[in-house]
Amino acid sequence: VSQSRYRVYGLVRFSRNKLILKLTMDYTQYGEQSFLANYTEKIKSGFLVDIGAADGVIHSNSKWLIEQGWSGLLIEPNKYNFNKLVNLHQNNNKIIIENCGCSNETLDNVRFFINKNDDLEQCSTFDEQFSINVKNYYNCEYVETTCNLVKTSELFKKHNIKHIDFISIDADLQAIDPVIPADRRILLPWASDLKFIEKIGACIVTGK
Repeated sequence: VSQSRYRVYGLVRFSRNKLILKLTMDYTQYGEQSFLANYTEKIKSGFLVDIGAADGVIHSNSKWLIEQGWSGLLIEPNKYNFNKLVNLHQNNNKIIIENCGCSNETLDNVRFFINKNDDLEQCSTFDEQFSINVKNYYNCEYVETTCNLVKTSELFKKHNIKHIDFISIDADLQAIDPVIPADRRILLPWASDLKFIEKIGACIVTGK
């Protein structure tokens, strides 16, 4: 893995009038981890949801939190990356992993286009036009397969999730609809179907 995929940053803390600097590996793509460190400073053993978790390491918004002892649900439609997630967390019973895409409805065997541009396959998509655009721009290949889409609220109900301290969404933005932050709470396109969720904390949204 090239070093350019990671950053090291310092966490500054005061303890007994002493300044403590702790160097920490940043797994995130755009430095989101420093925000997470500040936001979760007083949250112990929180619960996260990572939609589009990829391989769980490179550009991950969840790995650092999991290393701090958090539990959570990781959702990844790409079978190749899903298998990496399973291997990564095979000894961690706090982590639930689902191989599917999220949507506002449940559909089986939906066309899914896997990007073969690099080992990350991070431009994989359910949107055929997006795959064509990327293929033309980067001169890369796509492999078409199928994947199930599952209604997000049904996934949460399946695993009895009623409290989310942090949710990361890295997916086709056109499939998400507006995500509106308000006082550290978010309105998702599935919000009307998520009334059983007692709390949703901070949210980071990235995508295509």
